[in-house]
Amino acid sequence: MMKTQTKFSGQHVFVLLSLRSARLDNQIMELCLPEDNFIATNILGVLLNSLLENAGESMSPVHAGGGLNESVFVCHVRDAHAAVKIISAALEKLKLNGVAQIYRFDEDEGIYRCLFPVSGNDIQFPEMMQRAKDAVISVDLLGHKLAALDKLVGQFPKPPEPPK
Repeated sequence: MMKTQTKFSGQHVFVLLSLRSARLDNQIMELCLPEDNFIATNILGVLLNSLLENAGESMSPVHAGGGLNESVFVCHVRDAHAAVKIISAALEKLKLNGVAQIYRFDEDEGIYRCLFPVSGNDIQFPEMMQRAKDAVISVDLLGHKLAALDKLVGQFPKPPEPPK
């Protein structure tokens, strides 16, 4: 059976969060940015998906990848500029707008145009794909860490059965 990809109409939007590039004010703030926080990435993806759907902008589900510190979110929307307003407002409430970049794929030139922040730089397709691959690699690393943890836990002696 041949594998086919679903084609979505609308505009392709790509959201990058890079918390490692943020200036941390103190050690307490560093505790708020744990490594491999994949649960927060999924929660934020669900939130962005809900906000875009409620505004009538969503044309595909939001796909999220990577740990929150270096996460990637991809979706198709009706109007990229309207979606940016929705997404950036949500990120502002979560205090993540200072570490986010939001891009729209320009099909005519094959480049990702930075829509947020306004002063951001456009990036080429290979760089965007590398960011996506890095997010996937971090997910793979988590799987290996979980397998190693499972193996370690298996080394512990079994607790005695409780009396009946």
